[in-house]
Amino acid sequence: MQIQTLSQEILDKIPIPIADFQTIRENGQIYVDKTQYILDLAQQKKAFFFARPRRFGKSLLLSTFASLFSRGTKDFKGLALENAWDDQCYPVFYFNFAEYKRSSIQAFTEDFCFDLKNQFESLYPEIESTSAEQPNNILSYYLRKIQGRSIVILIDEYDRPLTHTMDNKEIQNKILDCISSFFNVLKRQFHKCRFLFITGITRIAHVNLFSDANFITDITYFDKYANLLGITQNELESYFTLYIQNAASILDITLENIYRRIKDYYNGYQFTLHAKETVYAPWSIFNFLLMPENGFINYWYESAGTPTILVNYLKEFDYEFSFLAKNTGSDTLGHKSIGTITIDELQSKTDIESIPFPVLLLQTGHYTLRYRNPKRADLYFPNEEVFHTFILLAMRFQNKELTLESEDLLNQIPQAIDTLSIDILVKIFNAILTECTSPKSNIFSNEYAIRDLIFTVIPDSLVFKTRESPNAFGYSDLELRTKQSCLCIEMKRAYPGKSVQKAFFEGYQQIEMRNYGLATRKYSRVVMVIESEKRMITKWALVPHSYENR
Repeated sequence: MQIQTLSQEILDKIPIPIADFQTIRENGQIYVDKTQYILDLAQQKKAFFFARPRRFGKSLLLSTFASLFSRGTKDFKGLALENAWDDQCYPVFYFNFAEYKRSSIQAFTEDFCFDLKNQFESLYPEIESTSAEQPNNILSYYLRKIQGRSIVILIDEYDRPLTHTMDNKEIQNKILDCISSFFNVLKRQFHKCRFLFITGITRIAHVNLFSDANFITDITYFDKYANLLGITQNELESYFTLYIQNAASILDITLENIYRRIKDYYNGYQFTLHAKETVYAPWSIFNFLLMPENGFINYWYESAGTPTILVNYLKEFDYEFSFLAKNTGSDTLGHKSIGTITIDELQSKTDIESIPFPVLLLQTGHYTLRYRNPKRADLYFPNEEVFHTFILLAMRFQNKELTLESEDLLNQIPQAIDTLSIDILVKIFNAILTECTSPKSNIFSNEYAIRDLIFTVIPDSLVFKTRESPNAFGYSDLELRTKQSCLCIEMKRAYPGKSVQKAFFEGYQQIEMRNYGLATRKYSRVVMVIESEKRMITKWALVPHSYENR
């Protein structure tokens, strides 16, 4: 590992964890210019709803609207919007529902009411304060007093109080009633608003938000705004090339390989059916660029990847590893489809107690879309980071992890690859299969699921690892690379009806015919056979080739 090549001053220009547009601009930090979309939306005198997963920049988006409507173009010097905005300034109200207490309906209401009163009294001190004690009544009182279409309202994470009270239906229902009454007033009095923008993760029915199509425009699946949040490949290269080069230097990886690796690990999100390109998760890619010496860490699982609503749903499912191995085809990048969803399901609002599982996984960013036909879309894991998250969640809910002894064994992987100590690798892999699965696990019915579990548990900090690596003849199961060597592994499963020898022969033949591993300088190839009944790898062998190691 190389020494850090960038100064702390330069690293501090990466805007994390800051989610405030004005602060980013005043500090001279990097702002990926999305103001062409901001301008398009802000010029419309409408109410908008926009859903994206956590940690994708929804709060930054709202703070950008807040700056524009309250300060004009003061914070937009040099950005696309600067010379195109000619509207006046407005009183801006910003409500973050995630900040309100949820321990009881009383606590929630008190926080909500305090925020409402505080903002209205600050912006309209000439209006006599109200003694009302419910959010809907407070909002109704002030909106009646305001003349004309004169205020901007921004609401962040409207659904957080509901998704975080799933384990207490009594509180959840009362909060739902409170929010519904608030939005009902907002609908009736919307003519007092110059602009309204609401963000969240889910489209929940019964909140008086989506019941009137004339009130709010849901732009969640509008192709026009597909890249409103997230970092495109072009934006990454335009704004962060210096940081990519820094990461390549620190990790001693070529620039070509670092771009490939970060794309595999952090890119792949497509939020609309006909989006022209995929995007990176900002939280993940920024963290990586800020601390590349830590390797390709799963920031999704550590922060955004386990929202309460998903955790609560998973508890009710028989969550098994084989769920990861569904395969109904591949997209143009070779990624495996894990199912489909109808367009009607995709665009419908849902009851919070019965959100269809594929819809929930889309909303929380664990699935991504690819257009299939006018009635249906394919579902994919967006990238390796999210794919790893699924396996880590499965282990978490089954209370499974490696022993300390097996964790220590992992450190031997690079040397085992370089010295072709396949018996050590098999010992490590079998430890993973034994210690990270439960007796009832059906992972051993699918070789892809077995491979993917092993792939996930091997730390990225030890080796450069890939699965389904393509060449002209097919996709290799698993490739593990050190600075010196590459080991290509083909895994086959033996089960009643297919003997160990037959499975071994199939793997041996496949790895020879498809020329796996021939693209690297020092390479080796091995076939491993997993016996389903014994739940472990029982046969393995190196596959010779007719070329000399180059």
